[in-house]
Amino acid sequence: MNIIPADRVKLYRALLIKEGKTYFPLINAVLQGFQKGKVFADNIEDPKIIFFLTNSGFSQYFLLKNAHLKKSFINFIYESVDIPFYFHIYDPHESLSEMLEEKGLGIKQRERQQLQYLSKNPIELNVLPEGFKLYDCSQLDFNELEVFKLDLGNRYWSSPSDFTTNGYGKCIVNQAGDPVSVCYSACIADGVSEVDIATLPGYQGKGLGKIVTQAFINESIMRGLVVNWDCFTENMASLRTAESSGFCPVKTYRLLSVFNKRKKVLSE
Repeated sequence: MNIIPADRVKLYRALLIKEGKTYFPLINAVLQGFQKGKVFADNIEDPKIIFFLTNSGFSQYFLLKNAHLKKSFINFIYESVDIPFYFHIYDPHESLSEMLEEKGLGIKQRERQQLQYLSKNPIELNVLPEGFKLYDCSQLDFNELEVFKLDLGNRYWSSPSDFTTNGYGKCIVNQAGDPVSVCYSACIADGVSEVDIATLPGYQGKGLGKIVTQAFINESIMRGLVVNWDCFTENMASLRTAESSGFCPVKTYRLLSVFNKRKKVLSE
């Protein structure tokens, strides 16, 4: 597998769009060059397999021209220094799990639900508890958001300035002015904003997550963006928040988490 230069990635994007294969915003953001990641192919000029890996550890591969999974691809995942010891694969083929296990890799397969807010009608926000206030993330010191341990300026976005310039979010602060709940864009691609949300443990169950999500939705509508919500199907609390906020299911898929113990040991 070879790392693909940016100009070639643009050609691959056109090919994948034509085949209707692009439906994960994090992958699309790398495809469009909006966020950092790595793109690999078995053959640069005439690829039969393309593999995308985001900086946040999510990946997806595409088999083209009726290609099949090969041991060379499994060896690449196992051996390449460009592949982290722990990462996730969107929507894998059934045979991939078995092939990875045979190679000695640890795997965990779970089901996820993709939902989207498709209405263009703003939401009337629920009332905040007394003393709490809603702010745009840009109104706060970026360092204040580190309380959520989201690594905003590195995991999804390449730097704090990248997030403040190209991303957006809403945040609720408590009576002391400390951030306690946040909803922000993990990426934006093809008119879709991937949402991520976090509420500090001591403030969960107060409806803050729903309010900050409502505010984020309204901001997205103003920006002409569709909001994408993605969570495990077993996470009933997250699904209830999404559905009660007006999100509609669009896709159920499998997510494969891969752990390479050998690489983990070598990295220590």
